[in-house]
Amino acid sequence: MRLSQARKILECLASPAILVDMECNDQTYYVLTPPIAGFFEFSMMRVKRALDQKVLSEGYS
Repeated sequence: MRLSQARKILECLASPAILVDMECNDQTYYVLTPPIAGFFEFSMMRVKRALDQKVLSEGYS
């Protein structure tokens, strides 16, 4: 499988939070979601630039 195909599949799995995607040193890492993560904690683990985490966290208060 080509890297581009694998990345597309991984991004599709990360979008609904089946996988967690994390960026570090210009690399993206994908890991399985924790089995007992809380809703609030898990939503704050998302680091996509499309999510404004400040606004999201303010909504929880």
